[in-house]
Amino acid sequence: SAGGVPIDIAVGNFWKNNPGDEIAVIWNSTVSNLYGVSYYSIIIYDCNGVEIDRCGRSTVRWEAIAAGNFLDDYNYPGNEIAAVHSTAIGGYYPVYVFGRGRIDPSVTLLTTNTRKIGDLIAGNFNLTGDDCNEIAVIYSGGSETIKFCKPSNPSWTATTTGAASLTAIASGNFNSTSSDGDEIAGINASSSVIYYYIVSAATHYATAGTSGSAVWTAIAGANFDRG
Repeated sequence: SAGGVPIDIAVGNFWKNNPGDEIAVIWNSTVSNLYGVSYYSIIIYDCNGVEIDRCGRSTVRWEAIAAGNFLDDYNYPGNEIAAVHSTAIGGYYPVYVFGRGRIDPSVTLLTTNTRKIGDLIAGNFNLTGDDCNEIAVIYSGGSETIKFCKPSNPSWTATTTGAASLTAIASGNFNSTSSDGDEIAGINASSSVIYYYIVSAATHYATAGTSGSAVWTAIAGANFDRG
């Protein structure tokens, strides 16, 4: 309904009174015009593709989004959407967290980050404190680090170093140990190897894939095989 080309999508339970999950989409062109100003909003669709809400009204194009339970359900029911811009705002690239229907972010993180963020994901990376999700980001152009932040506790951050010039990441319980939370799987533009990381590590702890094959362009994590 918005036209243009979708840049990124995120699936989550953004509206608890609506059955099933919803789909948030960002586009390569503006999707609304109010009083002569064009905006790049994040559009939320139901499972039938019908637009049900928007958030994150912006005059700057969004680069990437992720969905998660970032804030407590009592004050912020339903999942939220984390988003990053395609160009700097005042020289910085923060992470913004929006609830469904919110024009303004509920939380803004990494407010002094000067590096463009290429990808971000949600996961259960910090098992201390509350049950809310955290956010992991990598930088554009091949990232040597993974930066972690927590919307429900902005004072918490962590960094994984020694990353293999990552271009995309996914989260999941890849080591099958629930006691240490989720891990990161990442790919780069020069190898067919998948690299696995834990929070605050100095390098990957495992790999998958076969070196020398065609490189990967996207990655996702989930419990696909329960056997």
